[in-house]
Amino acid sequence: MLFNRKKGSVNLSLPKNKTIHGIEVSKVPVGKYIASMQDVQDLPKTIMEKCFPDEDLQTVINRAKAADSGFVLDLISKLLVNAPEIIIDLASQYLSVEKEELLALSPSELLDVLETWWELNDLSDFFGRVWKKIKPMLASQFQIQELGSNDG
Repeated sequence: MLFNRKKGSVNLSLPKNKTIHGIEVSKVPVGKYIASMQDVQDLPKTIMEKCFPDEDLQTVINRAKAADSGFVLDLISKLLVNAPEIIIDLASQYLSVEKEELLALSPSELLDVLETWWELNDLSDFFGRVWKKIKPMLASQFQIQELGSNDG
């Protein structure tokens, strides 16, 4: 009985792989996952820097706020060229697959592969459980004092 439990726990810790559209998708270690989430969070900034390499980000934001049709058309054309390239580069890095393999997929197939990666590497449960442990410690350390009067 003891042997079976150990074997079961070892099997639970083994990476689960899925092959979709010929691309093998696997779980990544937590450190690589966290790095990928930082890249995803920085994606809008990365795309804007690639679309407007000679302008600082604040200038681009100001131009976007006052968006005229010329800016919108310029932005759309630059996004169509740059955004897919950046996404393919990131996907290639985190899937450990050559860019050419990803470029051979249809847009729908690429989305299937990316969704599968997200499903295999979703750490929502992990972060939720960690938050449940941390929240009481934070609450006891940083007790919030009530505002107002204690008068009835």
